[in-house]
Amino acid sequence: MINCCLMNSLHLKSIQNKIVDAIGADGMEFLLHTKNYFTATLLLKGIYFLTIPIFTSLLTPADYGILGIYTSLVSIFTVLIGLNFDSATIRYFYEDQDDYEDFIRSVYWFVTVIGVFCIVLIYIFRNAIAIYFNVEEDIVLYAVLVPFFNHSFMMYLSTMQAKRQSKRYSQLVLLQRLSSLALTILVIYLMTNDRYLGRIYMELLTAGISFLLFLRYFGKKYTFHWRYIKYAANIAIPLIPHVLSSFIMSYFARIIINKVDGSASAGIFSLADDVGAIMMVVSMSFNKSWTPIFYQKMNDNDVIGIRKQSARIIKYTALIAVFLIFFSREIVLLVANDRYLAALAIVPPIILGKAFGPLYTIYSHVTDYYKKMIAISITTIAVGIFNIFLNSIFIPEYGVIAGAYTSMTCSILLFVFHYVTARYIIGSKVLLLRPMLTPYIWVVLAIVFYLWGVENIESLLLFILIKVTFLVLIFIAFFKARIV
Repeated sequence: MINCCLMNSLHLKSIQNKIVDAIGADGMEFLLHTKNYFTATLLLKGIYFLTIPIFTSLLTPADYGILGIYTSLVSIFTVLIGLNFDSATIRYFYEDQDDYEDFIRSVYWFVTVIGVFCIVLIYIFRNAIAIYFNVEEDIVLYAVLVPFFNHSFMMYLSTMQAKRQSKRYSQLVLLQRLSSLALTILVIYLMTNDRYLGRIYMELLTAGISFLLFLRYFGKKYTFHWRYIKYAANIAIPLIPHVLSSFIMSYFARIIINKVDGSASAGIFSLADDVGAIMMVVSMSFNKSWTPIFYQKMNDNDVIGIRKQSARIIKYTALIAVFLIFFSREIVLLVANDRYLAALAIVPPIILGKAFGPLYTIYSHVTDYYKKMIAISITTIAVGIFNIFLNSIFIPEYGVIAGAYTSMTCSILLFVFHYVTARYIIGSKVLLLRPMLTPYIWVVLAIVFYLWGVENIESLLLFILIKVTFLVLIFIAFFKARIV
């Protein structure tokens, strides 16, 4: 028995060594951190997707649409209140300073004061904001209070990411989000009218508790120096238009749909976007793992390591995107009832658009490293304005489906602009274009095959078998090319 256990242990060790040899120590570190971020995010999204049938049975598409607009407002107010300073907290950690804790606390207190100012300002203009977004004034006020109370928690998470404490990061995120989700389902079930408010109330409650808990951490030692604020402002504030424009590309379609077709159509689009968010889970997990590693490799001038790891990220992304596109129909049918079937047609282009997230993010990291924040903002603002233009023209004409394709188009355009900025404006040759673009050929082929199959293959079982076979062949091709 002991010999058997010993042999199994040696066998597992041999497999681990082969994996390390195949992808390298850096690749292994990246995957370990990605595992923690991805596991936490996947658990959250996985549980959330498992609860979508509950939400879609308890909430009407109109209720779901209102929650989609509320989420958009929360995202916008998060940037305005936090001034995007969380990005500076990660960057400062790699300045090789020994005053990181003083820096964090100075930034925290400054953001808190700015948050109070934002709440007052939004309260004054709440009516105009509510009219524009076609929601009640209370929704606007809730949407600004949640990110204010959450900023302590988000600031602490940024320190965990900078220090590569991915396990603790994941545990904290899971604890907060799962408790909020469990309470949300309970309250929505108990409510009889305006059930969408159940989620908003519970988010406000858990954000308030987080604020009180992490206030103890940041408040146990008061430190404030303007030089830290100046550093953070120089890094973060030029990126605010970039972040806001990113949110415009993510949420403006549902805002226009809500204004033109009403909250029911916005609910259909929001559901499709939630399904496509599986791809965003992958993107965010890769980004959280890669960001600190990238900065360190740039400091070490490890160009080869950056190229290899960046190519792996894109190839993993492409493989997951192909899987999600192939089985997008089954996912929608699994999580929603008949009231949401209109979402089936818009999920594949949404997934493709989100699959470009890791690609343009990798190139934006190059620009960010050289502190060319204005270039990043100009790039994203230009695409954001183009997104508004496309949505304003095509959504009133073609409806919900137009929002999916305009979002996909702008994601691709965002990559093009970030590539041009990094390669030709900054002049960086750190990343090679061909190995970064080639995997997306498989994603495009997957969409073409999927759309052809929907129209021409009547047997659902046969279609699933063909998709599984095609997916296995792609995986084998990637594996033999030492991609995975």
